[in-house]
Amino acid sequence: MNTNNCEQQQFLQEIPECQKVKEEDQPIKCHKLCKHDGNCIINAVGGFIKSLGIGLGVKTITNILFFLLSKKKSLQTFKALFLTTQNIQLPLFLATMTGTMRGAICILRYLRKKEDGYNAFISGFIAGFLSLQMIEKKSWYVWKMFFFSRCIDGIYNHYCNNGTIKKKVIHYSYGYMISSFLIAYCYFLEPFLLNKSLVKLYNNFAQLGQNEKLWHWCSIIMNANQISSIGL
Repeated sequence: MNTNNCEQQQFLQEIPECQKVKEEDQPIKCHKLCKHDGNCIINAVGGFIKSLGIGLGVKTITNILFFLLSKKKSLQTFKALFLTTQNIQLPLFLATMTGTMRGAICILRYLRKKEDGYNAFISGFIAGFLSLQMIEKKSWYVWKMFFFSRCIDGIYNHYCNNGTIKKKVIHYSYGYMISSFLIAYCYFLEPFLLNKSLVKLYNNFAQLGQNEKLWHWCSIIMNANQISSIGL
């Protein structure tokens, strides 16, 4: 049996079997396609509150650790860590993502009268857009980078599972090599295409000397002039 099929079968076996209950004992749902317990509104609001609580817990624990590890344990440090709007941004991001996705997918099931990939796509799109509004724009890059990499991995696994691609560990190395090549090109020739924090990280890794820095910026200017000369 194909290794990918074995992995898929193993994953499916780990999903617990649904308990058989009498129709009169089943909880009230807004639509027959919904498989969650209880009302759709309660399901969405419950997901929002639960994710909000998890986010607040994670943020609080992180702040406590930062406070304990900080050299200056003063009232100012405490206020900087705990009494800021940033403390609620992560919890609201997670809560909005969960609550919106749950609510949107239930509404789409009701309106479209069917369950398919379009419901998941649309609900995910709406949830992603609204949840990003809960956090500062300077944090968007981190989340976009994380989710984009997971999406690429999901697409890759999809083609592995349907037999189009034979899964190999070396494929991840190829992906990393291509990413490194593109980032290195941008860093040396078009750094304005990269996020500022990533350029700063590469500067710290490169540890360029004065002459190397001069050569680096000369290369950037020459490349920019070449691009301008051809009207791009």
